[in-house]
Amino acid sequence: LRHAITLRGFDYQSRFDNLIQQVAQKEKKVVILIDEYDKPIIDNLEEIETAVAVRDVLRNFYGVIKASDRYLRFVFITGISKFSKVGVFSALNNLDDLSMAPQFATALGITEEELRSNFQEHIADFASQRAMTPEDLVAEIRRWYNGFCFVEESPPVYNPFSTLQLFTKQRFSNYWFETGTPTFLIKLLKTQQFDITELNDLRLRELGFSTYELESLAIVPLLFQTGYLTIKGYEPQRRVYTLAYPNMEVEDAFLTFLL
Repeated sequence: LRHAITLRGFDYQSRFDNLIQQVAQKEKKVVILIDEYDKPIIDNLEEIETAVAVRDVLRNFYGVIKASDRYLRFVFITGISKFSKVGVFSALNNLDDLSMAPQFATALGITEEELRSNFQEHIADFASQRAMTPEDLVAEIRRWYNGFCFVEESPPVYNPFSTLQLFTKQRFSNYWFETGTPTFLIKLLKTQQFDITELNDLRLRELGFSTYELESLAIVPLLFQTGYLTIKGYEPQRRVYTLAYPNMEVEDAFLTFLL
């Protein structure tokens, strides 16, 4: 609207390409931000043929970005999972994957230090209402909402959504899990007859995180990517990760829903 652009083209690819070029003429360089790139695929996982068709459409869409490189200043894409990366971004092969980059390990959660320094008043008020010491309350918050670890040997982080909901409503609950129950994961566990007793102490080799194929979904990497499992240990000599539930919220809610 600000640039009074009229899109030209007969399909989504040509219109997207035309949009980038016209904005670049006004601004010199273009910034593209895409959130939840994989949602159209995840929404159709129960119908693999449809999910594959959606993936192919997205592949052509994102291929426009690679062809428009000279017009772009910055591109940032987020998503829940990585299993569709190869298929979706095969035409956009110059992306830098930050999923398990150490310098971003605590970027998407609340660290212990941040909790204690930025929520000091909330902790004191909540602890007073529950007749607990602040230290005991923090230990309980840690048990419920801490434990997410995205890189080996990085400090765990608290779930920001659940932690903020806790201080707002001043009661412990399964806040994050209630935002969207993992129906497709439950069905996948049942289809593959996966032994759920193994979920709290799994071993996965480093290459296991690179399983992205839609047609043959691997349940363990998918559980890690979607937040139901997290890194609890790492053996550098063997390059093997130990995965488990991150905290009580996830374990209790996931098993209750599964049962």
